[in-house]
Amino acid sequence: MKILSFDTSTRSIHTCLLLDGTPVHEQVLEPSGTERQESAALLLPEIDIAIKAVSWGKQEIDAIVVGAGPGSFTGVRVALVTARSLGQGLNIGVIPMCYLDVVAAAVAVPCAVVMPAGAGQYFGAAYKMSFDSPGGNERNVPTADVAPFCAPLEDLVRRLDSYERFVGNDQMVAVLTEHRMLTAWPEINNIAMAGGVLAVDRLSLRDGPSTAIREALRREYPWQSATPFYLRSPSVTLKTYGNSDKTNDPC
Repeated sequence: MKILSFDTSTRSIHTCLLLDGTPVHEQVLEPSGTERQESAALLLPEIDIAIKAVSWGKQEIDAIVVGAGPGSFTGVRVALVTARSLGQGLNIGVIPMCYLDVVAAAVAVPCAVVMPAGAGQYFGAAYKMSFDSPGGNERNVPTADVAPFCAPLEDLVRRLDSYERFVGNDQMVAVLTEHRMLTAWPEINNIAMAGGVLAVDRLSLRDGPSTAIREALRREYPWQSATPFYLRSPSVTLKTYGNSDKTNDPC
């Protein structure tokens, strides 16, 4: 199986190509500017560079794994639109991957994953672990006990209070000081690679090329059904025209 995986839910652009579950090319591009919109201009060229680096043709790709958030609204939109367009054009399946799932897989123990969402809100989810043994190498595969959600801190803790181990970044350490166990955020060098490997393990895609598997993925994960895990509403700032005839007339 030849899989293209990418993620732009953070400021960086993560790409990876996997052959039968093994990464064969990966890249993390740090945009030069400060605008998240750079991912819109740089993602497709990065995908082309990756495919050329391993001498694949686009028609050889069997499926796409795309980082579907939560994260930057702009980044998640760019990734999903790109994945859906490629999936439609190549007639292949598009598998959305939740960032919280990727973090849980990196921790590899039952846990609750929590991260700031902004405006006093927090993302959260809880996971148990199942096991996969590809080629005799045992891997932990997370399954959601509590589906990903977004809530104020009090509700977050209430919904996840039965879990002993929380996984959070430095910001979460500051707000969860009284929680009994907080594990540090794992270092994930390439989110696209980690998400691609997780998708391969969950769906048992380590076998060689198979038209039947490709078709099954296309039916189970049609490009039309690939949707983002925003989990919250966007922050909106209303501006006013300086020369409006009405007071505080919004744009």
